[in-house]
Amino acid sequence: PVHRPLAVSTSPAAAEPTDSTDTAPKKEPTNEISQSYDSIVVGGGPAGLLSAIMLAQRDSKQKIAVFDRLPAPPSPTDEKVWQQTDRYYLIGLGHRGQRALDRFGVWDEVEAVSAPVVGRKDWQPSAKADEGIERLAADKPTTTQVLPRDKLVGVLYKHIMDNYADQVELHYEYQVTPTSFGDDADDAPAGASSVTLSVSKCSTIDGTSTTPTPEAECEVDAYQTVTG
Repeated sequence: PVHRPLAVSTSPAAAEPTDSTDTAPKKEPTNEISQSYDSIVVGGGPAGLLSAIMLAQRDSKQKIAVFDRLPAPPSPTDEKVWQQTDRYYLIGLGHRGQRALDRFGVWDEVEAVSAPVVGRKDWQPSAKADEGIERLAADKPTTTQVLPRDKLVGVLYKHIMDNYADQVELHYEYQVTPTSFGDDADDAPAGASSVTLSVSKCSTIDGTSTTPTPEAECEVDAYQTVTG
């Protein structure tokens, strides 16, 4: 995150389309980019969204923006989305992960959509399907909880929309590129520290207005400048 006062220069094309599908959370990210922020988080994954939550809890008057190049995540409780387990990779949350999420008030929501894992099964290279060795971890003080990484993103997204919507702005399908960190600014006051970012609305290489996959490219001809 960028912990400096930031100002945003917007253009008329800054509005974001809303998602009306059944898989989208009930609340949606803001459609407009505000004129100023105290912090900007680039990247709306688990680390980025939790950083926004941490900043919001640290100072209730702080205005925060999160930019991500992908669409907003689906609802973490929509079983139609998560029943295709082969589409998502899983992450395990042990003692330290659970403790960190609990510290910032989101663990109960994460645990509600997770599955407990008490052990694993290993196979030797030449072993048959029924020759796996089961290894249980019954003596562990904390049971590991497993969920798709994108479902964790959905939980954090929903937590922000439910608790910090007036403080944290979520902007999806934007690509952010740093253009200056203040050292090369000719008109910067002595000792000042500023950041300039170019923020462009994402589009696929075929010209459509959304970025469906991480590999899709962003159109950068029309961009907005974010400075601080």
